[in-house]
Amino acid sequence: MKLSEEGKKGLLIFGIAVSFRVVMYLLSAVILAFQIGDGMTFGLEEFLSAWCKWDAHHYVNIATNGYQGAVEVCETCRAALLEAGGSEEAMQNGQHLFLVFFPLYPYILRFLRFLFSDLRVAGMVVSTLAYAGGCVYTYKFIKLDYSETVARNSVILLSLFPFSFFFGGIMTEGLFLLISAGMLYYIRKHKWWIAIVFGVFATMTRMQGMLLIVPAGLELLVVYRPIQKLREKDFKAVGAFLGRCCSFLIMFLGTAVYLFANWKVDGYAFAFQVYQKSHWGQGACLPTKTIQYVFSNAFTDTYNLQYRISLWIPEAILFIVVLAALIYGIKKLHAMHMGYGIAYFLLTYSATWLLSAGRYLSCGIPLFLVFGIMTEKRKWLMPVLTVVFSMLQIIYLMEFFNNMQIM
Repeated sequence: MKLSEEGKKGLLIFGIAVSFRVVMYLLSAVILAFQIGDGMTFGLEEFLSAWCKWDAHHYVNIATNGYQGAVEVCETCRAALLEAGGSEEAMQNGQHLFLVFFPLYPYILRFLRFLFSDLRVAGMVVSTLAYAGGCVYTYKFIKLDYSETVARNSVILLSLFPFSFFFGGIMTEGLFLLISAGMLYYIRKHKWWIAIVFGVFATMTRMQGMLLIVPAGLELLVVYRPIQKLREKDFKAVGAFLGRCCSFLIMFLGTAVYLFANWKVDGYAFAFQVYQKSHWGQGACLPTKTIQYVFSNAFTDTYNLQYRISLWIPEAILFIVVLAALIYGIKKLHAMHMGYGIAYFLLTYSATWLLSAGRYLSCGIPLFLVFGIMTEKRKWLMPVLTVVFSMLQIIYLMEFFNNMQIM
């Protein structure tokens, strides 16, 4: 079967993206080899262990043992969950603290156990292929409304973003990029039911998946023009709009699957919220509060300089950069792009203890769309951003391997 020009382009982008990840893996192997001390060896085990840290351990744990078997003892969490209505019997062997991690990624790894003897390898393969697919969808989505140059530059800068090395890690970034970019593409193409299927997967992958209802709703408003139809007393058109809106609620079946997993394991559908607060110290708050402590931690002596450079200063700088990008994009982005960008930005900076702003923002497609627009006519800006992003990504990758708080 002969491929169309669009198909050939997509295949080329996919191949380049996979090749880029392979180069990054080789670069990481070189970095790790330089870090080996006297008398120490370096091989596949050391390479996989270096990539499997922070949340990656927990995804592998869930994939190996299931939510039911992934337990730790935490008496504070036990008391909090019992108070909330959880099952004491379910917690007799420990608390299921890892219910805070959404199920799709570890479920995929669990399914692949028969192909891979080491789930860490499975995780990196899944992340790499998903990232490559995400690049294809990101390019196709942006190309619907913008030039070839904007689409290409957006994907390049997304890949070089200082925290984009997580796309190759054993975490959900690559998978969420694929699903969110795919859903945005099908929303813009008005292939509603395909978009809804992607939405189900999105809400099973990360909390941010629920935000994709925002661009869907805004695009429906543009397409169906319900207010105008109501003024024209075209109630049939208004009914069609409402029906389509209701159909998008199906995407929250992914959330229902996640809540069911919580209920089945701990007897309480919102057990993850209890664990988030009692064990992980996480919750939701106003962005103003988050911004206040981020800037305070970044630019005062609350933490040592090394910790501030690895965590708080990047989060403060990213806040300024993303805010400036969204302001710049007000007159340049379509409603669905801007709405999703604002919602994603606000949710990212609404955590009671924000530790992963860079990793979360690596999937913020509207941010990179703005970068692509900025570099289209400012030819000098693209090489500057390419060099700066590349250097910072290598630096933060090295510090990630050095167990700094980059997660």
